[in-house]
Amino acid sequence: LHSLYPETADARVVFEKTLCRNDCPRLAPGDFASRPTVTTPHHGLALAGDGIRIDLPVALMERAATTGLAAAN
Repeated sequence: LHSLYPETADARVVFEKTLCRNDCPRLAPGDFASRPTVTTPHHGLALAGDGIRIDLPVALMERAATTGLAAAN
């Protein structure tokens, strides 16, 4: 970091807080393959959300937005 931003050389952490909340799903290893995809066999029906499988490196809110975009197109 300091080599990219020399002005941070003297920066120090002044406050740190860790939050552990139950506000996102925890899926078991291997569950990804069994998730439904955006496309369905039903004409005019597409799926979107953070539980939908899409072959891109996204998760949670980013997956919901990405699958929403894919479903709309």
